[in-house]
Amino acid sequence: MKILIAVRFEKELLKNLNQLSSLVKLEGSEIHLTHIFKKEVLSVDLTTYEWPSENEYKVMKKKGLKNLEKIGQDLFKKFNPKKIVTSVSLDFSAKEALTEKIKKEKYDVVIVTTRGLHGFKGLFHSSVADYLIKHSPTPVLVLR
Repeated sequence: MKILIAVRFEKELLKNLNQLSSLVKLEGSEIHLTHIFKKEVLSVDLTTYEWPSENEYKVMKKKGLKNLEKIGQDLFKKFNPKKIVTSVSLDFSAKEALTEKIKKEKYDVVIVTTRGLHGFKGLFHSSVADYLIKHSPTPVLVLR
């Protein structure tokens, strides 16, 4: 089984991912851990800037890959996966980038975590999980 886990670097992530062993067969699976950093365009005094810069992204990518490798070792080595693959990328839309990655790589299941924002807070945050449920060609498992 080929599994994609979209990782957010938050404390709740580890708690959410610990639920996996009871939901998905991880033993012998090929597990892909990925994180997408959001690229932004800022406008200040009629001048536009892109963030992060190329140099900032290099640092972020290095740290991101290191964090993903640690998560892979900490959480998945005990489940004896066939393979763990880590990747980090930069995009204006994590939702669309993940959807394209899913279509290209042909995963059996996609796992995402959610912050569980509801009510007024949830009104202004467009959920990656919600988007993937609607647009992914692959089944999506959402962990809260």
